[in-house]
Amino acid sequence: MNNQGFLGVNSDQAKSDATKSVNIGKDVDAGTLGNLNKIAKSNEIKDPHPLSDKELAENAQLRITLLGISMESFLFICVNENGVKFPVELAGIAHTNITSSSPIIRNLFIDFFVENLLDKQFLLRIHTKSPNGYVGTLTQGNRDIGATMLIKGIVRFNSLTSNYLSKPNHFQALETTAKRQGTGIWADTNYKEIRTKPFPAQILAIPSSNTFTIINESGDEELFYLSTVHCPDFSFNGISEPFGFEAWNFIRETVIGKEVYITLDDDRADKKFATIKIGNEILNEMLCRKGLALLSINRVRKNSDYIEQIRNAYLYAQENQIGIFGSEIPKPVLVKELNREDRDLLMADEYSRNVRAIIVEVTGSVYLKLFVPSLQTILRVSLVGLVPLQSNDWTSRRAMEVLRRCFLHHEVDVTITRYAEHSRYYRVLIYDSISKLDARVPPVHEGLVHYNKLATDDPSTNKDELEQHAEEARSKSIGIFKSEGRNSSQIPKDKAIPVIITKVIDETTYAVQAQNDNSTKVNELLKADFPQLELLPMEDQYVIMVRNGVNYRAQVVRNRGPEVFVNLIDYGVDVWSFVSDLRKYDDELMQYQPNGFVVSLAFIQPFRNRSKQFTETCLNYIANIFALGNSVYIRRPFDRELPCVMMMMNDTPAAMTLQYALVHDGICTVIDEDVHQLFLPVVKELRKVMANAKENKFGGWSLQESLI
Repeated sequence: MNNQGFLGVNSDQAKSDATKSVNIGKDVDAGTLGNLNKIAKSNEIKDPHPLSDKELAENAQLRITLLGISMESFLFICVNENGVKFPVELAGIAHTNITSSSPIIRNLFIDFFVENLLDKQFLLRIHTKSPNGYVGTLTQGNRDIGATMLIKGIVRFNSLTSNYLSKPNHFQALETTAKRQGTGIWADTNYKEIRTKPFPAQILAIPSSNTFTIINESGDEELFYLSTVHCPDFSFNGISEPFGFEAWNFIRETVIGKEVYITLDDDRADKKFATIKIGNEILNEMLCRKGLALLSINRVRKNSDYIEQIRNAYLYAQENQIGIFGSEIPKPVLVKELNREDRDLLMADEYSRNVRAIIVEVTGSVYLKLFVPSLQTILRVSLVGLVPLQSNDWTSRRAMEVLRRCFLHHEVDVTITRYAEHSRYYRVLIYDSISKLDARVPPVHEGLVHYNKLATDDPSTNKDELEQHAEEARSKSIGIFKSEGRNSSQIPKDKAIPVIITKVIDETTYAVQAQNDNSTKVNELLKADFPQLELLPMEDQYVIMVRNGVNYRAQVVRNRGPEVFVNLIDYGVDVWSFVSDLRKYDDELMQYQPNGFVVSLAFIQPFRNRSKQFTETCLNYIANIFALGNSVYIRRPFDRELPCVMMMMNDTPAAMTLQYALVHDGICTVIDEDVHQLFLPVVKELRKVMANAKENKFGGWSLQESLI
């Protein structure tokens, strides 16, 4: 397996590629060859991270000149005003191996690069470091270079690095426009030529013993079926056929995480059949030669170039009684969940807590399913020390995507630290068995989860490294730190302040309005003639709002699902507002909310597998009984920027918290992460309350036992 970088790049390949000149590809015309020679000058990089902390400061912009590009790892070679050279990958742009791409892609990109970018000056904003150099955005005046290449159909959009963009949806829309207009590589003739020839791809997952998922050149996932052969079936949901697991595992060990070449043998509306080539080997043939596959008449495609090779391998295994043709037929693998007796045995001594496993599913931002071949069991685990941001669907999906692309179906070394009885999850440390990468590093590095250095069940020795990744994400304002409300700093750490709950976003997330002097000042300014604001069409990241016929500019400063915060710039004071879905801006009215911000309730979480109907019932219950319009008190127990609070009915020491009420009534559960010893009494009390709610089947506990 290759050593994968956090952002989906082969870091070993990219580091070596960044230190050498551009490789000239094959099948290029004379003009393009001349352009390649131009790009190839003076591109040797000794250190991929030579810039100072001052140059990497937040919002700092460097004036650079583009010298060329590394054609294999798609790194732009830059030189700053001090003559320091360094590699940069563009945020939101897919990595394209220009050297091995079709002549059409190669010519389009090289000609554009020479004409518009080579030896020209740009402003570079660096967002973060990557294993291969830096991730940044290039601009020239008002022109974003990445956006320009997308609209011209020269490159593809990459969702993995779009987190660093201020307008990721805008970049994705540009690619969609280029596809719709058939521009550049999306022209019908060009795309047809690209897909009818072998094209490079990275295998992401092996859903079954007959299918595989790739990450294509645009960064999207595609499902393919193996052409010409059929392997015994294997499933993690029950009994599989003999040799099914052996076939699945052989495919996984051979291709997962590696760049391969795909030959599309047949592309129908419902299924795509393909042949996989790794180096000089053909996977379909290898499976037959090892007796792990049969020839399939239904899967023999008329345009397959390898039918005879595959047929000969099949006959070889048959004649030599290999695999499924042998006399010994192994028992099929029976995958089961770990029962209580097995669990007690697994946790009996320290030695048995270290197991080799395969990650088979990512179920949440810190939750995984592992298959342990030695036990033939599935373990449900959570990564120790990581705290997901509750009720933030975007960061949860993003964290799951990062974990999938870095670790799905990889073989890993697992250290089980304890079994969380109340949540039925094992708390674990996970390291890739090849690269030794800690599975917690990628989501922490991209600011998608919080790292709790004080977790008592974390025996790892790299806590300082994880803390550095978390601090870098916070300093760069990416991930969850990018979307935090600016006014959350108004919440004192240890002092309760009165607020009014104005909106219930979900079971543990609330929009509140502070009751303070600034709020009164804003109310006096606006209450007479500003009862409503009408939204007009957006301009860039701004919306235009009308008050009594006068236009006011408002900046979108925070996205949270369908709700958007905007800040009224013209008033010179912080006036925060909810906009009910910007996609309907031309006929929507919005009600302003002075001095508002969003808070999440500490120590509790919604039921994990709750239905939509149950969620709606809970929200109505909270809005009617507990919250909406009520005056409550909030206190921030954590010394961090995230507005995670205790919410109380009054400011007395014995006041009942909203956390207690929601857990007591079976609307929420208690988090299974370890907390600082200062908060242990609170969490222990909440867990007692949860046990009572579960025993009496209150709320969600009456629906099913496995809701968490």
